[in-house]
Amino acid sequence: MYEELIEKYHLKGAGPDFYKALSDGGDFSPWLSRDYLDHVNSEWLFLEDEPFHALCLASEKIASLPDLCRLACAARTLLFERQCSVDYLVHLGFPRPVTEDPLVNDFFGLLVHLSGMENVRQRYEAGNIPLSYMKQSYRSVRIWIGRFHRFYGRWGHDRECPRMVFIENFRFLRIGRLEYEMDRFYGRIVILRNKTGDTVALSEGDVPVNQDGLVAGTNDCWDPCCLRTTFRETADAYIGQEILEGRITGDVKPFPKSDWYPLIRKGEKCINVHIPKDGRLEIPEVKSSFAEAVAFFKKYFPEWEFPVFQCHSWLLDDTLSGLLGDDSNIAQFQKLFCCFPEESSDFGAMINIFTEAPFDLVSWEPATTLQRKVQELYRAGRKLHSAGGFILADDV
Repeated sequence: MYEELIEKYHLKGAGPDFYKALSDGGDFSPWLSRDYLDHVNSEWLFLEDEPFHALCLASEKIASLPDLCRLACAARTLLFERQCSVDYLVHLGFPRPVTEDPLVNDFFGLLVHLSGMENVRQRYEAGNIPLSYMKQSYRSVRIWIGRFHRFYGRWGHDRECPRMVFIENFRFLRIGRLEYEMDRFYGRIVILRNKTGDTVALSEGDVPVNQDGLVAGTNDCWDPCCLRTTFRETADAYIGQEILEGRITGDVKPFPKSDWYPLIRKGEKCINVHIPKDGRLEIPEVKSSFAEAVAFFKKYFPEWEFPVFQCHSWLLDDTLSGLLGDDSNIAQFQKLFCCFPEESSDFGAMINIFTEAPFDLVSWEPATTLQRKVQELYRAGRKLHSAGGFILADDV
């Protein structure tokens, strides 16, 4: 029944619920009108004239193609009218059609998500959550469109899944300077706490570690004699290698269970922290954001009990502190966290520091102090990487 559409628009990856919604039909035109998009932009997105014009042009093109309108209506039904789980919508959800027009391809998903703004507003009101948090969270759309333009030289939006789904279902919220995502702890570490409130982080077992204490494979670097970490739990103790100053140590130590208990392990509830790129990383604003986030989740999502905030970012690479000095905002941001190494690359740093690819650092003309210092670092044969970090919620 849908073979012609699937072939025409190269659809793939959708679940059966999408095709059921497709058979239901419906009219998507109200959410493609200029009046509707003007309202959404003035109330929630605040796009500048050029990207907003591109969004409206994409909506006009989709409105002229009945098959695309049909696909958009089915996707909207799935997102906002069916009782589908967030995980289902993230991993299956609806497919993005592929046409000969990049503008249509790049904005189709965003226009579908924007069609549900009233539904999202009602969800906030039903949870008694101030709409100011909704307005803050949708600021990310403007950032993502700007980044798309820097990368591809045209206006578009490539982050509608999964983060748009998360925004619509409270899994991803902006609170002050930072963004927060209800997530599971993914660090390959075990955090222990004792009765006096001290904490230690131990590496999971069988993690390959280079001599510098970083996880082997970081920037494709493997020491010929890299060690494998040890972690085991006995009846009396947790035994493993401690992480100090963001590096895995070589000594295996016991931590008696009479003094220590696990605060969090991989797979348990936490809050993931994201740093939106739309301003300076002023530390008073960061601290205020963390404090507000603790109060927010306790008030509106008390069932999501979390002991730590976690972050994975190029901003946690301790190399940056040496480049910029301890008084820099980045160095001060790092000091808020207990950092730990993860296998990573320099990709996150490159796309955020230099904003375009490929990164020809030989001929690059640095425009900022950070660009100049990173360029010098790379000319010396060194690289940046990403790292993980955590903050205890009780310590905020």
